[in-house]
Amino acid sequence: TELDFYDDRTWPLWDPEPAAPTEPSAPSAQVLKASEPIPEPPLTPGASAEAALSARYGPGPRNVILFGPPGTGKTHELQTHVLPAYTDHAVTESAQERLQRLAGEWGWFDVIAAAMLDLGGSATVPQLRGHRFIQARVSQSGSQANLANRLWSSLQSHTVEHCTTVKYNQRIAPLVFDKDEQSVWHLSPNWRQVAPELQQPLEQLNQPAAAPLRRERYELVTFHPSYAYEDFVEGLRPVLTDTDTPEAGATIKPVDGPLKRICRLARQHPQERFALVIDEINRGNIAKVFGELITLVEADKRLVVDAAGQVVSGIELRLPYTGERFGVPANVDVYGTMNTSDRSIALVDLALRRRFVFRELMPQPAVIPGQSGDGTVEADDDADPIDLRLILKVLNARLTLLRGREAAIGHAYLTPVRDLEGLRRAFRDRVIPLLQEHFFEDWGRIRQVLAVPTGVPPFLEAFTPKVDALFHGLAPELVELAEQPVWRLSRDWPAASFRGLYQGISPQALNGH
Repeated sequence: TELDFYDDRTWPLWDPEPAAPTEPSAPSAQVLKASEPIPEPPLTPGASAEAALSARYGPGPRNVILFGPPGTGKTHELQTHVLPAYTDHAVTESAQERLQRLAGEWGWFDVIAAAMLDLGGSATVPQLRGHRFIQARVSQSGSQANLANRLWSSLQSHTVEHCTTVKYNQRIAPLVFDKDEQSVWHLSPNWRQVAPELQQPLEQLNQPAAAPLRRERYELVTFHPSYAYEDFVEGLRPVLTDTDTPEAGATIKPVDGPLKRICRLARQHPQERFALVIDEINRGNIAKVFGELITLVEADKRLVVDAAGQVVSGIELRLPYTGERFGVPANVDVYGTMNTSDRSIALVDLALRRRFVFRELMPQPAVIPGQSGDGTVEADDDADPIDLRLILKVLNARLTLLRGREAAIGHAYLTPVRDLEGLRRAFRDRVIPLLQEHFFEDWGRIRQVLAVPTGVPPFLEAFTPKVDALFHGLAPELVELAEQPVWRLSRDWPAASFRGLYQGISPQALNGH
């Protein structure tokens, strides 16, 4: 077995009294290989999720990328061990916080109708604009810049057809608003028959504080090839202009992205930790997405903010669109996931590699439960059960030799399997399509991965096409086609086919898988 000379399990053998490790001044590119299941940190009674996360990844600020082949539990790792540390349960919110949250769950039309009902059924646009329901809804959208225009647009869109003071053709049901000559808006007399559901948002927004809720202190985002700095940090976007007249207008203004939003929250609450989770981080152009802010995510460049919101230490840069100074607070952790079959880790931007710790997640056959928890499923031929864990080990040992360890199949492909039919579906719908992608439809290579002993029904079968009959006479240039077999999936995969994948293979041949 190959061992890392500096591995924690090895170095005590040659250095009995190692010096206490010192914490690096800046994060380095580390690769933690996990061919075995990641050990769970012990949780003592009363230990918080943040304490467990610190035991798993170290103290903050954390810059961690989980990478590995598909199906190795990267997203599960986030859901199980990361996101719970940034989720508050049984949160008690004030009446204003509850009003803001509920207003954000309703559309603008519902909130405007509720405000008008709360005002007695009639109101001017300035009165609506100052109503607590409207202001609570504005707090969720982040700006009052286009509020008057938004109110005019919604009121006119839902105006009754017989109204003579509104010249607006694009009306949308339900039509419940009316406007008089003094620009006072009213609910139509028959609004209860037309839209009885308008009473529901009013009742909900007026209810007192309810049971404690759950609060999430993280942002989720997925990178893709066209994702840019303007999407991630801030960018110019068209927004409606603020006007007290019915005429609509638009202008170009900066709009915050997920990084800026989570950093703003972190500065407002310096005693709490926040997280930015980036799925498929290697699918984006890192230099294009992060821009000059790639420097700010380093641990020793983070902002330290006091209780008053003043910067104590750290680096700030001036943003190009708004011109405001911006830094990444020390209480923001950044997590990413990376599928190595998509793109090799060696091709990841060097600036990203230097600033993040890389945690490798490899297939863990031991976590496959099977039918009764032992990793096997019963066969239909009264023979030995089928060992799902051995199947995964054999397939990955072959893939490692044929295409490299990055092409391994994750345990998640076989984790849901509970019977033989489920195993057939997993191979037909998930495993074999993945092999087709790995080998670019080279069925000869796929046949090697799915090889079984002679006499065992194979997963693939060869047939020779009747070229002469197919082309109404064998043309000279088609002679080679007549001699080449064509591979296709077999019609039926009995239990013996799956047992044949590991039949006669010694444990030594599977060492490390």
